[in-house]
Amino acid sequence: MYPASEVLARRRPSLVTGAAIKDKLLQYSTLLQLMNSTFGFLSVITPTEEEIKEAENAVNETMKLWRELGISVTTKAHLLESHAIFQMRNLRGLGDKREDWIESGHQVGLRDEARTRRMRSFRLKQENLLKVRDAAQHPLVRDRQAAVTAASKRKFTDTNRAKSARSRNLQKQQVKSEKRQKVVNETMMIE
Repeated sequence: MYPASEVLARRRPSLVTGAAIKDKLLQYSTLLQLMNSTFGFLSVITPTEEEIKEAENAVNETMKLWRELGISVTTKAHLLESHAIFQMRNLRGLGDKREDWIESGHQVGLRDEARTRRMRSFRLKQENLLKVRDAAQHPLVRDRQAAVTAASKRKFTDTNRAKSARSRNLQKQQVKSEKRQKVVNETMMIE
């Protein structure tokens, strides 16, 4: 097995220097950060004109770097560049059109399947699922679930909550940054 620098030397000799590799990695890192920001801007529900302009700027900067890196413009990249801002304006935001909720629906379905896996009769399975879902909608059950959830959460005052959330976010950002830097450093050591 060859080290990465030898593989690059055989495939693209111009990318072999440590500075060139580091520069390329930093460009990709910047692209990923731009993409993250772009999708954040596009996820706003009922955006203001200022938020739409920020999203448009983010899309433009992302696609500019995308092309500088020589990445082929895929269908999704084309949709991002040519249609996302238009749709954001005309549909009053894209954040509420996302399909993230489908994942939680799949989880509910998997739990239902696990509960009725050994039942052979389709009819009995369906009756069981209907009973469970009906029971889950009962006001007393919902009140009890809310009480259990409230009792299991940590108690914060408003000031402590804000400080705690801030420190958790800073800690997460620090861990991500360290992981990214580790990858860059390991890549630099390969040469």
